Amino acid sequence: MIMRLTRLVRHSSRQPRWVLAGLALCLTLGTGRAAIVHQAFEIPTTNGWPVIGLPSNPYSLDIDNDGVGDFIFRSGSDGFAIFPQAGSAVLAVESGPSDLNTFALPLMAGRQISSLAPVMAFWDTDGVNGSVLTSARDAGAIGLFTGQIAYLGVQFTRADQIHYGWLHMDVSYVGLNAGNLLALGWEDTPGLGIVAGAVPEPSTWALLIVGAFYFVLFRRQKSTG
Repeated sequence: MIMRLTRLVRHSSRQPRWVLAGLALCLTLGTGRAAIVHQAFEIPTTNGWPVIGLPSNPYSLDIDNDGVGDFIFRSGSDGFAIFPQAGSAVLAVESGPSDLNTFALPLMAGRQISSLAPVMAFWDTDGVNGSVLTSARDAGAIGLFTGQIAYLGVQFTRADQIHYGWLHMDVSYVGLNAGNLLALGWEDTPGLGIVAGAVPEPSTWALLIVGAFYFVLFRRQKSTG
């Protein structure tokens, strides 16, 4: 894409300037759309304690800011868990035959998140029992996220279509039924998978800036021409 724009600039003397600007803008808008929505959070603490569960309990997350909560985090004596709301799900594994909860599955950066769940995992939609991140009791702590900073694969519904995303969770407070949400990301193309930790590429923003530059140039030349 950048090479094509460069060729247009080099041969600008052979083309009307408004054509150059129009082509650059079309190329940019056609292929430079930022597909991944990313948000990082400044993590407040209370005397060093994690924010989710202590003191915010429950904690509702509207991942796409459409006014509808997609996930609820709850913290208590039984553990720290995430509860998908209508149309949402989290990647999880079975916790045991006598336990109604599941264990939320921690992912390393770069793991694929799509409709195909990893081996031995599944998309859990249970908003009643939820998926445990960590559960600290007298006998110790259980939960696959216990002591970890990792990614959680999620899916949610936006305008009746499924989107895939990730939550970067800090559950490194071993012995505490709480944690922090560090960042999130999701793919704005319905049904398209995403990799854990993926953020908008810098080249995408560069193309958008180049397109905007040529658009302004075209407007100025048109007004003075």
